[in-house]
Amino acid sequence: MTPRGHLLHIRLHLPHAPRHALTNLPYLGGVLHGAIRRRWLSLPAKQYAALDPSHLTTQATDHNARPRWRLIPPPWPIRHPPQWLNDHQHLHLALVIHAGAELPIERAAAALQGLECVGAGREYYRVAQVYVQAQALPVPWPQPTLPILPAPPAITQPASHHLQVQWLTPLHLASKARIRAGHGPTAPTLLGLLRSLVTRAHLLEPAWAAAWGLGSPAWVGWEEHWRRQESPSTSDQATKSILWPYSSCTKQQVLYWQGLLGQQRWYTHLPPAALALLTIGPWLGVGEKPSFGCGHFEWQAEPLNDLQPDPGPKSWP
Repeated sequence: MTPRGHLLHIRLHLPHAPRHALTNLPYLGGVLHGAIRRRWLSLPAKQYAALDPSHLTTQATDHNARPRWRLIPPPWPIRHPPQWLNDHQHLHLALVIHAGAELPIERAAAALQGLECVGAGREYYRVAQVYVQAQALPVPWPQPTLPILPAPPAITQPASHHLQVQWLTPLHLASKARIRAGHGPTAPTLLGLLRSLVTRAHLLEPAWAAAWGLGSPAWVGWEEHWRRQESPSTSDQATKSILWPYSSCTKQQVLYWQGLLGQQRWYTHLPPAALALLTIGPWLGVGEKPSFGCGHFEWQAEPLNDLQPDPGPKSWP
């Protein structure tokens, strides 16, 4: 069986915080994230090291040491959302356990039962219940009859897709040198977005990334196509920079992360492998601090040529 990531659904009881005030809640900062990470310490040492290898190194540039788990708020790209999502007395989260973690989903759920944490202002945020969804991440796998990476078209050929990406939680995608130099976040190019997803796909879902040929010579050819194609006439953006509060259950001071929210659009060509990558993208996250929920997005790709069938993934497993 091919290893694949899994989902845990969490209902977080918020007695003092309005459910809709997502950007004002500290749960994606230190509060819930830190509490969950401490629960992982109860796992056997080998499992904890595979789940969160970031504690084994002090090298911030070691991409292989990224956590293999991620907290994200709704909306989630799942076909049949749980009925209890209509319960507005709780904040609903998805905890993604990626294939690279090698952690049985039942063990992860057992480690989180009864979790409590203290938030900013010292109020308690209680995990009311952890639901186990015993299925792999709902992402597409290539079909034998589908050419996943055909040759890129000529740059002069009209675009085949209108791609829209909506950033729902702060995005900060930049090189380490720009971050160290204090540069603020800038809207990514299409190539920058897809490259970030490819890097995380290889790290977190390596079997899936290999199946779609991500990073192969054919994929590199498409990267060159997107690099040459991008111009003001093929892209549009409406983003804004915000400060997102980071609150810790062990520190009184509230810190702030800077990131982008808003929408980007491209008129481009998207092979099936790129559409599949965008499909798994919300589970992977983009840019800095993805395990805290940053870099979460929705997307839509509309075919522009009615005579050309949409090659993108349409069905969920």
